[in-house]
Amino acid sequence: IPATKYISVPNQIPIVFSTINDKVYADSSSNMVVEGSQDINLIPGINKKVLIPVDKKLAFYNEQQYISGNLLNDLTIGAGNEINLIPGSGLSVNIPVDSSMKFGNGNQEIYADSNNILYIESSTDIILNPSTGNYIKIPANKELSFGTSENSMYGDTGGILVITNNGTTITDDLTVNKNVYVDGDLYVTGDTSYVNSTSVLVEDNTLVLNAGPASSRDAG
Repeated sequence: IPATKYISVPNQIPIVFSTINDKVYADSSSNMVVEGSQDINLIPGINKKVLIPVDKKLAFYNEQQYISGNLLNDLTIGAGNEINLIPGSGLSVNIPVDSSMKFGNGNQEIYADSNNILYIESSTDIILNPSTGNYIKIPANKELSFGTSENSMYGDTGGILVITNNGTTITDDLTVNKNVYVDGDLYVTGDTSYVNSTSVLVEDNTLVLNAGPASSRDAG
């Protein structure tokens, strides 16, 4: 066939391979149709690729389910419904180190660094909201840290909550329904201390009153 010439096959006239069910043709809307009685394999040469042009969609079923790439090397996966990623049994969906999964406008993201630290970042609040009757569970002896590892809390296997830091400030009322054990000193700086109990037991045989500076002493 001379250069610039071509073979013209009319619409809906197939080129048939092996059987009538293996064919290539253009339909009445000028769509190219490739049909096979079994699998259709695209096999490029060694180290070559199957190339889909920029901004051209590879669509599934209809245009609402598709994959496409743009000039910025962004890959877009679109769907008219849910997108399911289903690896094999016991396998994972792997996201590379320092590559984030973003939500919304991109300011909410999850990623892991080269030290295997998982980051959850947001430009506003991060809300953990389990359904009614369920909990946010942190395993025993796993610390929840604030600021640095020196400020943390965890629950041990005996059901005891341990708070470790350089000092705890509580800015509102504190109600404790069980016993309170203080290994160190107990300082009360308020004006009045109330003890509403049946018995007060003091192990030490010395109880000092008016121990403050002379100017502040009040015999009561």
